[in-house]
Amino acid sequence: MSGITTEQQFIRALRSHASQKATFHQLAELLPLRRGLRWTIEEVESKARELSSDVSSPIFVVRHGVQYFGSENRKDCALYKETAASIVRSHGTANGEPKAKPYFTSRPPSGSPSGIWQNPDLVVTVRRREGSDPREHFHAIEIEQANGFDIRSVYQAHEQGRGADFAWVYYAAGTRSSVDSRSVRAAKELGVGIVRMPQITVPSKWDVEVKAKQQKVTNEGRRALLALIDR
Repeated sequence: MSGITTEQQFIRALRSHASQKATFHQLAELLPLRRGLRWTIEEVESKARELSSDVSSPIFVVRHGVQYFGSENRKDCALYKETAASIVRSHGTANGEPKAKPYFTSRPPSGSPSGIWQNPDLVVTVRRREGSDPREHFHAIEIEQANGFDIRSVYQAHEQGRGADFAWVYYAAGTRSSVDSRSVRAAKELGVGIVRMPQITVPSKWDVEVKAKQQKVTNEGRRALLALIDR
């Protein structure tokens, strides 16, 4: 494993495991030997917590172990799935039904040139009550891995969020923000919201750094969004 960092070893091991998540004991079994010896559970936990506190690392300590939250173009991407699940939990239920429903939309449109992505990573519908009538709001969300956020994320969220009532960027980060003043200014001018997720599976610890503004939606834009989520 010469030339492979410990973080890369963690990533390789977690990517091979279900949901890219493992207990400290399981990860100790998955990691390659060091000088002919297995990692101890204590060593795995210590290193995992060190990586989890690093704003640039996609390794996070979660309940019951450690998980890889790197952004991948794959249907079962843990970063997307756990973000969606946490959003649904944060909105709660009404009459026994979830108030929020997620749709994974990161696939490229048919006929799109290779590498060109035109859809948000996630669309979440949230039923709210306005006056006496319930109304469904659509939230288009770009999801960025650790150290993957920059001002381009804001413009991408704005462009790919057309047809939604709100456009957001949610990004994984450690104990400190990755957002610079230019990104904040652009987000406020465009009405794009920014949410930092220091613990992806614990939405109560998320920080809304910029609140999204409700957008004016054209009939054409809404039809395109509805077609995207196959409703």
